[in-house]
Amino acid sequence: MKRSQLVSILAAVTAMSCESAASVAVFFVGGQSNATASYSNGITAALQASNLYEEVLVVHANHSGSPSYYWKKGNAAGLYEADFFSATGTGRLQQELANLTLAGKTYDFSGLFWFQGEATSDRTKPAEWQANFQGMLSNLRQDLGDSNWKYVVTAIDANAAFADEATVQSTDALRSVVYSMVATDPHGLLADSRGYTRTDTWHLTTSEGHRFGGHSAAVFIASVPEPATAARLFGVVGLGLAVGSTRSRYRAGGRVNLA
Repeated sequence: MKRSQLVSILAAVTAMSCESAASVAVFFVGGQSNATASYSNGITAALQASNLYEEVLVVHANHSGSPSYYWKKGNAAGLYEADFFSATGTGRLQQELANLTLAGKTYDFSGLFWFQGEATSDRTKPAEWQANFQGMLSNLRQDLGDSNWKYVVTAIDANAAFADEATVQSTDALRSVVYSMVATDPHGLLADSRGYTRTDTWHLTTSEGHRFGGHSAAVFIASVPEPATAARLFGVVGLGLAVGSTRSRYRAGGRVNLA
């Protein structure tokens, strides 16, 4: 290889390394009342401790007692528009991404964590819960302009010490749907909340919420592939320079595909 060619390759690798280092990994954490600040903080701490990312931004929102259809676009409850994207630019995720752009930072939407489904209408009609959840994912992918990210969905559980038999059965029905959905979705990951201490039928204790958040993040982290290398990107053997992920990066509202 000529020296000039090697210099050009190294310059390109350096530029991509800088781009990767400057990118913020953005995650959304949401759902119902169990998607607490403690749960979100557990996720954040585990993602930061993983050293997979130069910078992590976790956008968090939760809405107690809300069934899945509240996150349908255009629903009167307006939770999709409140949490994600709205025509007026006031969605929580939408605003956080805009703030990153204003700060001159690139970002990579890296994943969603979801703890929701305890509402009666979701447990008694689990097929509708699945349709609503998948519809929400589809809308989010469209609004982000990117479908190359994974989600971690919680398999909810009911504390049998407080729940009646009908509640236990409906909860198990929804759990089965969640397991089946994730098994057939290459972008889906599952974190099971069974076995975590609850204060009543549904709600995890504060410390258990944090611990389950860490577990949910661990499920995600285990799915992240090894970073790409310069040799794989350029077909050059022996450079040994890691350049980070080849996922899409965003700057000033536009996506730059590095793959």
